[in-house]
Amino acid sequence: MARFTFAGSTAPGGRWAVRKAEFLPQLTDVGSGFRVVNLNAALAEQPGRGDYAKARDSIRGIVLSRGGAKDGLMMAK
Repeated sequence: MARFTFAGSTAPGGRWAVRKAEFLPQLTDVGSGFRVVNLNAALAEQPGRGDYAKARDSIRGIVLSRGGAKDGLMMAK
């Protein structure tokens, strides 16, 4: 899931700018009724979930593999 923070223009009619661009690593747990799992939150509650850590790390690698990090894209906490 993407999350953007915008800053308004100081000039009338000016453009808005992206101040912060983040992604939230999530997965759909089909074993429990198609529940969406926020992997960062789940790992904070259950740090021993290696399967969640592996999924989060894989998502981070794929998302950042296209060069977005150099433009400020980061994984949300």
